[in-house]
Amino acid sequence: ESRGKRNARIELLPYHPDFQSDFASLNEQWISHYFKLEDADRPALENPQGYIIDPGGEIVFARDVESRDILGTCALVIRDKFVGELAKMAVSPAARGRGIGELLGEYILNEGKKRGLRTVMLETNGILAPALSLYRKLGFVQKPFPYRSSYGRADVYMECSLG
Repeated sequence: ESRGKRNARIELLPYHPDFQSDFASLNEQWISHYFKLEDADRPALENPQGYIIDPGGEIVFARDVESRDILGTCALVIRDKFVGELAKMAVSPAARGRGIGELLGEYILNEGKKRGLRTVMLETNGILAPALSLYRKLGFVQKPFPYRSSYGRADVYMECSLG
C-alpha cells in the first residue's frame, strides 16, 4: 500500500492554542506508557506557546480530515542559530502504522531547512525500536551525547544534517 494512499485523509496543521490539550495528552500518553512524566517535560507540555513557538520553534499536528481527530504531533525546538531539536513526537496508538510519524518528521526537517538550520538533533530511548527505525529512515545518525540530557529516560542522541 503506498504512503500516499495511507495518508490521503491526513492534513498537517500548524500550532493553534485550541490544540494545546492534544499536544499535552498525546505526549503524556506515550511517555506514561513507557516511562514516567519528568519535570523536564512540563514546560513544553504546559506552555508550548511560550516554550516552543515564541522562541521561534514550530509545532505541527496531523489531523484526520474526515473525523477531525488530532492523530499526532511533533515540535521543532530552536536550540541556537544553526541547531534545532525534533521533540515531542507522538502519534495516537489507534493511528500508528499509517505513516503519520514519517509525515511529521519530514515536515519538521523541512521547517529546519527553511529556517537555515544546519542540524536537527533529538533525544530518545533505545527501547523505542519503531521510533529509532523512523529516525534512521529520516536521516538521523546516532552519536554520543555532547552534553548531559535533562531527561532521565534519554539514552540515545541522534543528529540529522540538513546541509
